[in-house]
Amino acid sequence: MINMSAYQVPMCLICRHYCKAQRCEAFPKRIPQGILTSKFDHRKRFRGDNEIRFEPREDVSEDEIKRILSVFEIQE
Repeated sequence: MINMSAYQVPMCLICRHYCKAQRCEAFPKRIPQGILTSKFDHRKRFRGDNEIRFEPREDVSEDEIKRILSVFEIQE
């Protein structure tokens, strides 16, 4: 059995702007690799994001949001 908690889930997957296939309202052609790989916190401005930033979906728990976003606390 794989321990899924050992893998970093991209913030995109819990964002209300995410569409599918590595696309979203902010980046309709393709989400930049730095955001997809959790190297950039898209709660901050990113060139070309059309002023659309990460906002969690309503169906995601606060605990899950904190867990996924905790990677950015480690990087700082």
